[in-house]
Amino acid sequence: MLQQSKDLFIKYQFHSLEELISYISKILFGNKTVNIAGDSTGIGTMKYDRWLTLKTTGKRRDFIKLHRIISTDPGFPVFLSAKVTEGTRHDSPVFVSLLKGRSRKIKLENVVLDSGYLSRENIDIIKMEGGIPIVKGKRNVRSRSKGSIA
Repeated sequence: MLQQSKDLFIKYQFHSLEELISYISKILFGNKTVNIAGDSTGIGTMKYDRWLTLKTTGKRRDFIKLHRIISTDPGFPVFLSAKVTEGTRHDSPVFVSLLKGRSRKIKLENVVLDSGYLSRENIDIIKMEGGIPIVKGKRNVRSRSKGSIA
């Protein structure tokens, strides 16, 4: 399996995780309409360090964050786009590049996100792409749209 992965990288010359995931999802989904979910998780970079420890103790150590959008098909969940950032990067600004990083042939239906991705810009982009945004709200959200469709 490892050799097959290396051969795939050499044959198609992928330069990043993002390119590989986009290519694979395009093959698997083609022109289908899919429900997607987006989230991120912190990953410790030290041998015995865990994200949960960092989150609960408040001790800052080196960690990275994996942002991803996946299909929500229970029988076949697949990464559609992923991006690795520094651990302190906020979720909301990364979503635009995640959505644009997926294969353009994949059409959106429901887009489920947690409150870290809540922004007018993200909601507007989901609507323009033909999706239905389902985002957990926050207490401090204002109802004035300032020209946004959200």
